[in-house]
Amino acid sequence: IAPMTKTMTTTLLAALLLIPSCLNPGEVANKDKVIAGMSKTIVKSFPKVSHLSVEEFQKDPKFLLIDVRSQRERDISMISGAISKSQFELQRETYKDRIPVAYCTIGQRSSQYIQDLAKKEKIHGFSLKEGILGWVNRSLPLVDPKGQPTFKVHVMSEAWNFTQEPYKGVWDE
Repeated sequence: IAPMTKTMTTTLLAALLLIPSCLNPGEVANKDKVIAGMSKTIVKSFPKVSHLSVEEFQKDPKFLLIDVRSQRERDISMISGAISKSQFELQRETYKDRIPVAYCTIGQRSSQYIQDLAKKEKIHGFSLKEGILGWVNRSLPLVDPKGQPTFKVHVMSEAWNFTQEPYKGVWDE
């Protein structure tokens, strides 16, 4: 199989980003399968990035979870125990014995971040497969900025709201 060209990768990513707008997430029965499919496309788009499943992440306390989403997104919720990208970058020495695992909504931005870390900083890390959407679809905990449990999660738009009960997707209007 021939390697993907930049045009093919761009086309695939564009299709990936358009898929949610073609679906009405409220009518999708197998939201976890949609999330897994979108994540699989992202993994293929970043062949030099190591990707880690939620289950693999949970097995090793040396992993350090880094939220690469915007402040606006983190103001809604974060995965419990995660730190922001800026906190990681400002205090790298503090975390030198930990293995970075970045996450975002579905994996695109976290994969890019891990790729950049490897290239610019020579730091090996992982991108969390399926991102925060995969996390909440496994009914794992989120916290608000005060560290209190929450069921709200920022999704990019209504078209990206592949959350399941008891979680509630919120987005900017």
